[in-house]
Amino acid sequence: MHLERLPIAGVYRATPRRKAPRSYDWYRVDALGPALPADWRPEIGSMHTVHRAEVTGLYIETGHRLITCVTGRLALVVVDVRKGSATFSRWIPVDLEPVERPTVVIPPGTAWGYQGFSEVSVVVTLHADVPLGPQLDPTDEDLQITWPAPAAAGGISLENALARGDLPE
Repeated sequence: MHLERLPIAGVYRATPRRKAPRSYDWYRVDALGPALPADWRPEIGSMHTVHRAEVTGLYIETGHRLITCVTGRLALVVVDVRKGSATFSRWIPVDLEPVERPTVVIPPGTAWGYQGFSEVSVVVTLHADVPLGPQLDPTDEDLQITWPAPAAAGGISLENALARGDLPE
């Protein structure tokens, strides 16, 4: 598994090596260890179905989360919402697809969401049993996220989250 740091602190992309035809490890503690706290113990594996052009998120993460796509193709977006961060409000796209099969490490203090490219895509996540923070509006003009297809508004603006004290330091 190849581990690559992305331009937002704590966000990593892990690309698995093929074990056998059509067989990959999407989670390996030995390979992902540098990207996760030593005491991180995932408690929940979740699966979500996403339809073409549907946006799920932007959820403010309070723990660590691993995300990968097992069927179809998605545009994942990670936004730094940590007040005082050098990359505050910056977002990065990550293509989750069935060729390289990357897994993305989402750290606390970032928001994440995705939009389906395929008719139906299936996403799996591995995470601790911690609540997500508020949901940000994926169409917020302050974030200027470029989604592959038009996205529906929902959630609160970054400005409102900041005013309400919902953003981490």
